[in-house]
Amino acid sequence: PFAARVTNESLLLLQLFLAVNAVMALGLAAEVRERRRVVESARNLNNDLQRRVKELQAVLDVLPVGVGIARDPQCRDIRVNQAFARMLDMPPERNASKSAPAGEAPANFRVLVRGREVPPEKLPMQRAAAHGVEVRELEEELVFTDGRTLHLLGYATPLRDEVGQVSGSV
Repeated sequence: PFAARVTNESLLLLQLFLAVNAVMALGLAAEVRERRRVVESARNLNNDLQRRVKELQAVLDVLPVGVGIARDPQCRDIRVNQAFARMLDMPPERNASKSAPAGEAPANFRVLVRGREVPPEKLPMQRAAAHGVEVRELEEELVFTDGRTLHLLGYATPLRDEVGQVSGSV
């Protein structure tokens, strides 16, 4: 393909071909370098995120305060820290949501406010998620099936996703 009638023309075509290949090789090398930098940056961010998740889990595990986290806007699945699990007299890995699907909601206690049982959709976390508002200083009484009672001061706030939509509550 580089043969031409004139020798100089053949050399010019060959030089042009080599120049284009050199530019392409430089571009490819730059792209590979950038990709390696992005992969390394992503790896560092993931490591940092994993470290922070472990730190937060450690804090939740040692807090003497009950904390629940709902990762869905209907609060059908609420996970609690160890302190809250002890308060609710249930295993920490169990769903603590009173608005859980039938058969999953805890049945060992009722929640009362001013002596009246509160329906699941009116509980603090559910209200915070449903209405996108903070709930503060709600005096609740848990009445357990064995007759014990526990008085709580409830707080809740909505969690929001990257576009600002409610994605759960805490």
